[in-house]
Amino acid sequence: MSGTPSSTAERAKERDSVFTAALKRGGSSPVKLVIAMGAVTVAFVLVVYAVIVSLGATKTPAASAPATPAITNLSGKVAPSFSLPALFGKSNVSLASFKGHPIVLNFFASWCAPCKAELPFFATTAKSANSKVDFIGIDENDSAASARTLVTKDQVSYSLASDSGGAMSGPYGLYGLPTTFAIGANGKVVAEVAGQISQSQLNQLVLEAESGKIL
Repeated sequence: MSGTPSSTAERAKERDSVFTAALKRGGSSPVKLVIAMGAVTVAFVLVVYAVIVSLGATKTPAASAPATPAITNLSGKVAPSFSLPALFGKSNVSLASFKGHPIVLNFFASWCAPCKAELPFFATTAKSANSKVDFIGIDENDSAASARTLVTKDQVSYSLASDSGGAMSGPYGLYGLPTTFAIGANGKVVAEVAGQISQSQLNQLVLEAESGKIL
């Protein structure tokens, strides 16, 4: 590596050799001596700068990693089907039963702080959608009992399913929670958002699901 003692000694030796050569060429003239010393100093500074730049370049890829985990882009594709146990009751919640209806599909968990922060938005927005858009919540990799406590507290009344084993993580490309999808009446994904969303963003997803296109 460029920062080892041996490499530092080599650079100092190279600097000294350049300085000695400059002295031999310039003789004993004070002016020439000053010029030679200046040339050696500039050369040394350039070498150090080059080393610093090269070290910075090698570190750039690691530092530029995306802050938000990426998810599989399903936009324009048919939403993966599912049939999962309902969070309440003994029936199943299936995507097929909502065929022909625009949907907002939200993956969440009771242990996920951003999920808990946005869940009240989903509860109130679903009630004000006037049946134009159906909401489905899937509790992912979580205890069904903990999820029931959470959604009861926030008065979530739309369809809720439990995916305690994380079976939908692969098909929907989930790399983090919450993740929300807008699905058009034709069954195709219109938009998808990874991470916590605001009320205005949720309203936008509702409009996009209803229209079947990104607005």
